[in-house]
Amino acid sequence: MRALILAAVLLAGPAAAAGPEVAFAERTALLGADRACGLFAPPMRAALEAAAWQARGVLLRSGWSEVRADTLGAGARAEGARRPCADPVLARAAEGARAGFSGWSRLMAMRFPGGERAWAARRTQDPERFYLRQDIPGPRAAAFGVREDGSRAAVTLRLPLAAGEAAPAAARLYYRDRARAPRSAADLPGRTRTGLPALAASRASASVVFAQGRRLETVEKMRFALFTFPDATLAALAALDPREAAEIEIDAVGGPVRLYLEVGDLAAARAFLAAQAGT
Repeated sequence: MRALILAAVLLAGPAAAAGPEVAFAERTALLGADRACGLFAPPMRAALEAAAWQARGVLLRSGWSEVRADTLGAGARAEGARRPCADPVLARAAEGARAGFSGWSRLMAMRFPGGERAWAARRTQDPERFYLRQDIPGPRAAAFGVREDGSRAAVTLRLPLAAGEAAPAAARLYYRDRARAPRSAADLPGRTRTGLPALAASRASASVVFAQGRRLETVEKMRFALFTFPDATLAALAALDPREAAEIEIDAVGGPVRLYLEVGDLAAARAFLAAQAGT
């Protein structure tokens, strides 16, 4: 299989002979071949996409720039698409991928760790009715993700409330506008600040999404404020650099509260949820 993407790997530089860059290139090359030849059924394709996104996240967190990773990915994808569909090397690579990743379609849950946080993905809802979630520990606890909301799943921020606490009036999510800021803070040279707040876009370069719904929920005498966001919010976040952060601002009674969400391997987690039979 490595003969299939050797040229693409070499685009990344002489050191790119082994490691996560090879896994990323291999998976991306197979996706390119699949687009040209229709090698995989949708569940298998989604599993391979999830694995490719994971490998890309590992590359970026190891110090690669987005440009360098995307150059490798584009080269590998083109190399895979150029192979004749009847090529026995391609057939062996596709069969190996089916054997290696078919189990993803049967897994019911998976955790996708990032730099500081993780996404938890489940094909059946968890006890708090989330299918996909990231837990935010502070400055006050919250959970953000995809949650069952009546007859549908919705992008939701779930905020526990203290006894007698008034629910915040509104919530907004800020994330990097890629048209105004093509590079994330994580990709800028000379960065000295660390932590998720330093990896969030400035307000001048951010898009803002307002919560479109707000309601209260009581579970076993505990109260929660639930804010729902447009469905497109998740896709916009997944398209960002996995190292960067988004900011959630809540209008609490005592003043604004800012929470930070790590983009992490959200794209991989979403692909994992699609990698099941019949999707």
